[in-house]
Order: sequence, then C-alpha cells, then structure tokens
Amino acid sequence: MLLRRPTRRSRPRGPLVLAGAVLLIAGAALGLVDRHDVMPKRLVAVEPGWLYRSGQISPRLVRPVLEELGIRKVVWMVHYDPERTSHRAEAQATQALGIERLHFPMRGDGTGKLSRYADAIAEVHESRLAGEPVLVHCAAGSRRSAAVVSLYQLLVEGRPAGEVYQELDRFGTRPVAESPLLPYLNGNMRKLAEQLVDRGVITRVPDPLPVLRPPADDGFLARLGLAAAARAPGALAML
Repeated sequence: MLLRRPTRRSRPRGPLVLAGAVLLIAGAALGLVDRHDVMPKRLVAVEPGWLYRSGQISPRLVRPVLEELGIRKVVWMVHYDPERTSHRAEAQATQALGIERLHFPMRGDGTGKLSRYADAIAEVHESRLAGEPVLVHCAAGSRRSAAVVSLYQLLVEGRPAGEVYQELDRFGTRPVAESPLLPYLNGNMRKLAEQLVDRGVITRVPDPLPVLRPPADDGFLARLGLAAAARAPGALAML
C-alpha cells in the first residue's frame, strides 16, 4: 500500500476496490479530498526496512501505515497537542499497537534545545541495534525529522556530508541553505557529537568535524565562519 511491493494479501481485490482507489486519487488531484488522506505526508523509507521519516500522518492513514511498516517506535519531534485530531489518532494507534512513542519537540524551523536531537538520535540508534523499525516525524516532514535522520547518518553511520545534505534538503518550501537550520546544525556539530559520546552512541567526536553545505558551494565555509564569528558565544544552542 505504501512503500513495499504488493503481496498477494495486500493487493487490491476486485474492481470495486480499484475503482475506490482511483476515485480517491482523482479527488485529491481535484482538491475534493485532502491528498494526505490518500498518501501519507512525506513518508520516505530513508533506510528501507528500519528507518522511516514523515510529516504528520492523517488520522485515516496513521494506523495502517504503522502496521504495514511494522513500526515499533515513533520519534515525534513536536509537542503533543490533545486538541489536534491527528495527534490523538496517532496516540491511540500507537497505544493500540503497543508502539513506543517518544516526544522531543523542536521549533518548526528545526532549531531549539540541542539535547533533544541527541536524545532522538540515541533512540534511533537503539532501534537499529534492536533490529526494530522506527519512524521519525514532525509536522511538515521537512526540517525536524530531516535533521534527526541526517545527523544519524552523518555522525553515527559516518556517511559523506554531501550524501547526507541531500537527505536534509529533500523537502521544504525553500532550500535548507536559506533556513536557520543549516547554520544551527553546523554551529552545534561538536556539541552534538559530544552529547552522543556521553550517551554511548558514538565513541569519539569526529576529527575533522563534518560540515553540511550545498553542493559545489566553495564560499560556504568562509560565510559560515563569518556568520559564526558575528554571533555572541553560546547563541547557537539552548542547552
């Protein structure tokens, strides 16, 4: 239904089911149906089989998505709001399915308390070690969830910064290079790595520290240095 290949059990059965699916898709295209009630909001298999990211999944889809992907932990990068139908639906679905749900709220632009990123990455790593699928999500699915999975790939898996940048910049109304998130992450990379060492996620701080930057932007490091120098000490992170 979502990301994996159809199996005999999950294939649509009969013309009525197929017709219903076509009508839903057509309704979404015409604006008659919320498209996120048809396809989960920005749902991506970052590392198929265990690591997924998304935006807030609609009440109609959240339980089927969690069940189909076999999710055992949800890392939720927003405040839980019981007044929101989508939040209540997700809480009910995770409880019914016995899924662990953890909240590490950050601002919409991805900035905020640095230790929450360290905690979220530690939870992702725990899921990897346990061999259990984990979903990282925020509201839009573009900044906070991207930061968690990208930082995991960068600092824990040791992937090249250029490859990780593409994951960080996958979604969003504007490039991540034009947002507060990129200087926040680069400016706090050492502190974050130190916090991951403290949590036993990595054994040492990378040397040299990786830098996330747009492809083929030779002036980025110089601009980053000038911008960082202009900030007061401690202005980048709220520890």
